[in-house]
Amino acid sequence: RRFAGMGDAVSVGLRDMNFDYAETAMAVGGARSLVSLIETGGAKILSKFAAKETGTVWDSIKATQPLYEGTVVPRSFELVTGNGKVWVHGNATEHMAEYATAMLNRGVSSSMVNMGTQAQMTSLQSAVNAATTNGVPYGKLLNVGSWELKFGAPQQAGQLPALIHALPK
Repeated sequence: RRFAGMGDAVSVGLRDMNFDYAETAMAVGGARSLVSLIETGGAKILSKFAAKETGTVWDSIKATQPLYEGTVVPRSFELVTGNGKVWVHGNATEHMAEYATAMLNRGVSSSMVNMGTQAQMTSLQSAVNAATTNGVPYGKLLNVGSWELKFGAPQQAGQLPALIHALPK
C-alpha cells in the first residue's frame, strides 16, 4: 500500500502498534513527516515509535537526559558499540548540539540537520568502537578517525565508562 506522505505512514504505523488513531492524529497535529512529528513534541508517541528498531545508530543510543532544545541530540546517553557500552557525558554531546544549532541558525532545514546529526552519531559510534578495541583507554586524549576523544573511568562500581570529551574534527 502506498501513502500520500510520511505522516500517513507514521500514523498507520502507530495505529498498527495499538495506539488509538484519533489520539495519534491529535498528538501529531496533522504532521506530514517524521520531522514534523518530532517538532510537534509528540514525545509519548515518538518514544513508542522509536522503541521499534530503525536499523540506524539510534538503535544503539539510550538517552539518559533530555534532548538539547531544537535538536535530536540527547544531553547524555548510553552508546552501544561492538566493544561494549559507554556513557556519553554532556561535555561530549555539547559540541554536537552546538553544531546542530549553528546549522539551524544558518537556515538549514531541521530535517537536513537531523540527518547530519544521525551521520555524526554513526561516526562517533565507529570512533568509540575503534578506540575501545583493546579496552577503554582512560584519561588519554585520542584522535580516532575524525574525532578527538577522552574517556573517564566509572565513578562507582556498576557504572559505565564515560566518554567525557568528543570533538568532531
